Amino acid sequence: MKEQITLEGSVGSLSAVIQKPELKEGEQCGLVILMHGLMRDKEFPLLVMIADQLEALGIASIRFDFNGRGQSQGNFEDSTVLTDLGDARKVYEYAASLNYAKTISLAGHSQGGLVASILAGELSFDKIRCLMLMAPAANVKDQAREGTTLGSKFDPKNLPDFIEVNNHKIGKAFLQTAQDLSIYGIAEQYYGPVCIIQGKSDKVVPEIYAERYQEVYRDSVLHLLNHEDHAFNYNPDLAVNIAVEFLKDEIFYI
Repeated sequence: MKEQITLEGSVGSLSAVIQKPELKEGEQCGLVILMHGLMRDKEFPLLVMIADQLEALGIASIRFDFNGRGQSQGNFEDSTVLTDLGDARKVYEYAASLNYAKTISLAGHSQGGLVASILAGELSFDKIRCLMLMAPAANVKDQAREGTTLGSKFDPKNLPDFIEVNNHKIGKAFLQTAQDLSIYGIAEQYYGPVCIIQGKSDKVVPEIYAERYQEVYRDSVLHLLNHEDHAFNYNPDLAVNIAVEFLKDEIFYI
């Protein structure tokens, strides 16, 4: 069953969807927080496919629009990885308050994967059952320092007020925070099971960033998929099946 809800985020209200199986009174299930990429929203097909399959397996999920995207409040131009991280913390706090959530896991695509990796590192294995990353955008820091973000070039030492990418304005605050972002140092503090799914033909996030994630985690598996782009358009069913199988196995693991 699906339920539209509104949560308080880091800079305003967040629009979210909960999907959960039919539960008897007092019954609990695992719950997965699903996070979308920079210029996506909670209806990104990969996340919807994952949520639908998880529900069929008896696992709940929450997917939400980060501030400035979809139906959530906020201005996209003002958003940063840190404001997105603030949103994710708020959603985690809400999920942790649900009496039917037996465990909480994190999953994300692109910048949502980056945010999920940092949040998992901030928390601990007793709070996050498992972590699933799809093309996690850990290259955001290198790009901001080099002066090229998603194909738009700028002077990294004299940042513009904004850059335009795919009819979106990415603001100066995003670039500033990205340059100083701590990624792997925080991510590696998560000791639980991690699944990383990466397309070998991804032109947005090169596979070396996924490989770096695998190196820093203590318990991880990396799936490098041939022909796949950043959105896994070649064979989305395969990517989703890998993600769901991992989440299912870890959530139901005894």
